[in-house]
Amino acid sequence: MVGFVLLAAAVWGFLHVREDAGNGAAGDQGGAVSQLGDAADIQAKAAGAGAVQAAQSLYEAHGSFEAVTPRALRAADPSVTYIAAASTAEDIVSVASTSEGVGLAVHSSSGTCFYAHITSSGVTYGTGATCAGEKALDATAPAWPSQST
Repeated sequence: MVGFVLLAAAVWGFLHVREDAGNGAAGDQGGAVSQLGDAADIQAKAAGAGAVQAAQSLYEAHGSFEAVTPRALRAADPSVTYIAAASTAEDIVSVASTSEGVGLAVHSSSGTCFYAHITSSGVTYGTGATCAGEKALDATAPAWPSQST
């Protein structure tokens, strides 16, 4: 009987340790996925920040937001791709220009789309799911959200 109790305790201990190790590995894996999402968000924000600078430079040079087109942005900043369609990656910026401003949208593989809305009075920011420059024209926040720590 004592042998059976010892065997049962050993099996329970082994299974308990194995379960804890699996949970720890799963937690580590979740942390890695979160870090990848954060890295993608940082990359998307960097592309967006470069696009904002290029758009502001074009506006200052031409005196018109309508001059800020995907083609003009590509010439000013060839480090990313500028398109009129929706952004699908961290290095693709969706652009929408009106007479009153420019909307820029950059998709992150985390699922977030980062918006910048440039007007003569400054830049406002936002996030959303639809990653098109037209949506960015509605951005009103003073900054993009901070990364989680």
